Amino acid sequence: MSDLEVFDMGGTDFPGETRVEVNRKYLDGGIQVRFLCENGWGASVIRHQYSYGGDVGLFEMATTDDEGSVVDDGIFGEAEVQGWLTPENVVEYLHEIANLPPRAKGIEDVRNDVRGLPTGSDE
Repeated sequence: MSDLEVFDMGGTDFPGETRVEVNRKYLDGGIQVRFLCENGWGASVIRHQYSYGGDVGLFEMATTDDEGSVVDDGIFGEAEVQGWLTPENVVEYLHEIANLPPRAKGIEDVRNDVRGLPTGSDE
């Protein structure tokens, strides 16, 4: 898989019929791509001069919540990020994230539910 294919996966069907939304932006002379899965989990994939492996064309990835914040309860645990990834590694991890059980709501979403306010996970 080419680097560009990793970043053109928006709307791709993953196992379990999961749809993935993609948001791209240029960052520090490189690129960041944010993925959001229907299960409430997401991923941030970056490659730039400061990312782990970016100087040799590899990617860094983090598991995120539905608002794009890096979380320490995702597939990488307390390490939070994984660097030095090939495009194939990124795709493998995206499949893993897409197949995680639904992400529990954060405390602010629960408070807003109780108050009848919109939550970050509402569509």
